[in-house]
Amino acid sequence: MTRVTNLSRYKSFRWLWRKDPEARWFWLRAYVFSRANLQECVMDNLRDFGV
Repeated sequence: MTRVTNLSRYKSFRWLWRKDPEARWFWLRAYVFSRANLQECVMDNLRDFGV
């Protein structure tokens, strides 16, 4: 299993796209238009899911 810190920006986006369907378009905008750190977003989502 890949650690979150080893995920590339694109892989982080793909994880968010698949696992967070309610915010799918938000993550697309964050990936395309801003330089948001998507690894941190993945970690936040994992904490929200209780992992």
